[in-house]
Amino acid sequence: MDFAETESFIMIFHNDLRGALEALKAKQLQPADFAVLMAVMSAINHKTGMVEVTLTELGRAIGMPQWRVSVSIKRLRLQQLVATGYDSASGKRFLMVNPYLCGRRDDTKRFGLRWARFKELMSSD
Repeated sequence: MDFAETESFIMIFHNDLRGALEALKAKQLQPADFAVLMAVMSAINHKTGMVEVTLTELGRAIGMPQWRVSVSIKRLRLQQLVATGYDSASGKRFLMVNPYLCGRRDDTKRFGLRWARFKELMSSD
């Protein structure tokens, strides 16, 4: 996947990002985890809120091995910043960023659907 193909606008909410920075300060996250989070957010589909990119592609984009990206995704899941799931139609794995961290809140119906989907993915992990 070419990350330039996913060009769109997303908002990052300062108060929610502050919680992630506190986790970094408390050593629950590492600086490399933030690199992975930024790579995930750069590949987000702003219409669906899903990120359909492999861990290998993420690793290539930021110069990390696939295993390191996988470890970072696990830490990000523990902090409830990223959820993982499988698309039943295509059978492919996807990631979803917490809609309270980044996304669009102008459409409350769509935001509510994304939040419900994110909670569902977090409970199934």
